[in-house]
Amino acid sequence: MLSERLKQLRKEQNITQQELAEKLGFNRATISGYETKGVEPGYDILIQLSRIFNCSIDYLLGRTNERSTVDDIKGKLASDPEIADFWDNLLKREDLQELYRETKNLSPKAIRQIIRIIKAMDFDEMEN
Repeated sequence: MLSERLKQLRKEQNITQQELAEKLGFNRATISGYETKGVEPGYDILIQLSRIFNCSIDYLLGRTNERSTVDDIKGKLASDPEIADFWDNLLKREDLQELYRETKNLSPKAIRQIIRIIKAMDFDEMEN
């Protein structure tokens, strides 16, 4: 998977094997080996590749299809305080995690119905 992802990312950014090799301090044959011969780079090279292509190491290795790095995600959270607050609450509260697990695969129509039910509930009565 690394070979496919590396080639894809390199082509998306219009970087030749030679240019990538120069950025990493290698010769072109090393990059070719990564892309065609199944040669796997060490951890330090994976870190450099993830920085060059602004993607996660997990994405490079094919463990996820999400390209965003943790820094990207943190940046998005920081730019929207409401989402950041939601994320913090989700991490801390098991009930919200369960709610997410139970609803994540529902259709938009079903989610809207659940929202209507929640809005119709009288929470003051429930707390007593």
